[in-house]
Amino acid sequence: MNRIKIFVLVAALSLGIVGCAPTITPIPIESDFWAGTTANIGVVMLPAPPVAASFPGADCLLCMMTAQAANGGLARHVATLNDDELKDFPQQIVAALRKKQIQAIAVEDVTPLKEMEKIQPTDENGADRDFGIYRDQGFTHVVLVDIGALGVARNYAAYVPTGDPFGVMSGSVALIDVANNKFEMRMVINSTYTTGGNWNDPPSYPSVTNSFYAAIEQGKEMVLSALNVELASE
Repeated sequence: MNRIKIFVLVAALSLGIVGCAPTITPIPIESDFWAGTTANIGVVMLPAPPVAASFPGADCLLCMMTAQAANGGLARHVATLNDDELKDFPQQIVAALRKKQIQAIAVEDVTPLKEMEKIQPTDENGADRDFGIYRDQGFTHVVLVDIGALGVARNYAAYVPTGDPFGVMSGSVALIDVANNKFEMRMVINSTYTTGGNWNDPPSYPSVTNSFYAAIEQGKEMVLSALNVELASE
């Protein structure tokens, strides 16, 4: 395979906290994509959205008010949780790539997607942003990880809860050819982890807390799997 430079962008875009990931057409990465490359990879992570509780299915205003009132303690607890488990994720991606003998570093300074030029996709595999800024820096591809939903959700049917709360981390990961702004790989990341058993245990809600952090760890594994890399052994 030709020598390439690749830019890994871990982007946290606000999709809203919901119990499902965005709908996209999956395009898996080629199994030998990393084989034989001498890539130079930068890993960047933008701030994740705030950790929050949500109640999918409580769609009307009164439904939402009812759900929020019934889960006030849960929502207040979720708001105290943090996303520290994601802070080292760029370095974990770097380590996973280096495990494949690929040069990689974590990069902090990155142009936000909203500041990139918006373009009209040429086909169903086309991106709606121009990634030429990275082409100008000598990269040939962008790996874009979009963490858009982070927290705890509880499904509702109008006013009525339909299940227990569950941890959520969702979004997508994509490989984009910056020469033509087309996706070479694009996969949904939808990590949910159930609380199980007796979750309504204030004020610390240990089952809820565990499900949140388990969803993050599972989501990180999904990102790495979509990239066809593995965490390096410590």
